[in-house]
Formats: sequence, structure tokens, C-alpha cells
Amino acid sequence: MLLGVEFQKFSKWADSLDYFCDALLIFKSNNYPDDHSDVVKVNEHIESCAIKNIILVPSNSPSRLRLKYAENFCSESADKTSISLELSSHPGCAIVKMEETFTGSAQCRKEMSTHYVHLGVG
Repeated sequence: MLLGVEFQKFSKWADSLDYFCDALLIFKSNNYPDDHSDVVKVNEHIESCAIKNIILVPSNSPSRLRLKYAENFCSESADKTSISLELSSHPGCAIVKMEETFTGSAQCRKEMSTHYVHLGVG
């Protein structure tokens, strides 16, 4: 399970999911009940691998994203290159990069900014 967590730090979501699923299989083969703390934790880790796309919603939507450390974005003295994107609106989640490169059509890539990054919540 710990190896899966380490892979997540490097955005290796598929690899981390494999380790979490292996851990769950081991727990199940040893007859751990569904409410055992290790089974609950590994299921939470499996769920964390399901990165969801970010979409725009109304500002009053219960699904809106709120950054846990939003005040750091407004601070003049903050180091803008290392601000946490952890969410207070979705505990345990953060805004994460979903893909290294944009995979859209050639025409779409040509028309888009070179600074495009595909983001999600995970």
C-alpha cells in the first residue's frame, strides 16, 4: 500500500492503482472483513486513483472547488511555484495534472496555447 502512495506522488496513477488492488486482494485472501481498517484505507486509496475532470460550475454550486490555501495565491510574498492545490471543498483531494501532453487533434493543438495543461481532481 505504501508503494502505491509513493507512485501517486509522481503522478503514476495506473501503477499506484495496481499496488492498491494487489493489497486489497491480499487482505481479502486473508479474510479481512470489509470494515477492517486496512481494507477501508486501501479502498480509499483506490478511490483516490479515480481522477475526475474539472468542469466549470456556478459559483454557488455545492460541487465547486475551493482551495485549502487560497490565501497563498493572493499573497504578494508567496512563492507561486510551490503553492499547494489541496482542496478544502473535497477533503483528501487536490488539483492534479492528468496528462503530460495534450492528446487532442493536430488542428486543436495548433490553435491552443502551448501552456495547456489537462487538470483533474484526485
